[in-house]
Amino acid sequence: MSFTTVRLAGASILLILVASVAGAFEAVTAKNFAKGDFEFPADIRGAEMHLLFLGIATDQDNGTWQGKELIRWHKALLAAGVDPDVTRFWHFPVIENPPFFVKGLIRRGIAKDYVDLLPPEQGAVLFVDDVQAFAAAADLVLNGQPTVMIYRPGQGVLAVQRGEVSAEAVAGLADLLSKSPSTESVPAGT
Repeated sequence: MSFTTVRLAGASILLILVASVAGAFEAVTAKNFAKGDFEFPADIRGAEMHLLFLGIATDQDNGTWQGKELIRWHKALLAAGVDPDVTRFWHFPVIENPPFFVKGLIRRGIAKDYVDLLPPEQGAVLFVDDVQAFAAAADLVLNGQPTVMIYRPGQGVLAVQRGEVSAEAVAGLADLLSKSPSTESVPAGT
């Protein structure tokens, strides 16, 4: 992993830039919010660049808070000019496997939060056997903070931002995304 500091308007934010961890994500079979089959991360496609909003929590209260904060991130990035037709937005609450008979209730309850925010095909609850193992496989510390990632198919995760929404962090991600994905990639190790 390498680190870089992006300076904007006199403030600095830390973005963790990752060379490539495309294979590091644990593969998860899920149902998207449209009730269609979804394979994470293989079905993340349809654009050259993607924003992944991951809420990886060990309890319901933290998961609810992360979900709300990730929606704030989503709206702030839209307000900052990130075009969802160019950079596709994806939301993935990650939950340790509950009993099978409540999965549909959980998925439908969470999906309601995303109505009018994104197409239902671009969100899925990822039910995993072990949230700690899921986070570790993606080289993420399980710290109860919402995670926003810039992801590019074939290259994997290019940048990670953790925590609450801030103007500086939103500007930093928007700046990274404004670079033409077809002519340059996000620099790693600078």
